[in-house]
Amino acid sequence: MMAVAQLTLDGRFVAIYYNTVEAGLALGVEPSGIYKVQRGQRKKANGFFWVAIRHLHRIQVGQFRHRSDKEKKYQLAYQAKRRKENRDAYNAYHREYRRKNNAMTLASSRRWKEKTGYNKAERKRRAASQ
Repeated sequence: MMAVAQLTLDGRFVAIYYNTVEAGLALGVEPSGIYKVQRGQRKKANGFFWVAIRHLHRIQVGQFRHRSDKEKKYQLAYQAKRRKENRDAYNAYHREYRRKNNAMTLASSRRWKEKTGYNKAERKRRAASQ
């Protein structure tokens, strides 16, 4: 069983329990609701959010602290910037790929025209006029 962290609906840390059964006993409720939140079947149980903690000894102070609106805006701006950078890099790569692919296509069609004598009449007319 995994440890669980109890959070209020606005994201503030309340308590840590060693497992869902202990959390249920402490609150006097059925632990199955807490377990369903951990598995993603429900969003909340008994008026709280519940987060599964795989390694209890790795929890850091402030991991579940409430973030201010300013911090949330900064985080969202940072994520948007990273998405834009990734999108720009993707577009640049494919723009270069399309340019190379188009150049290869033009070169191969030119070779095909020369090999098959495509538009030979036009070339003869030009040669005669020179």
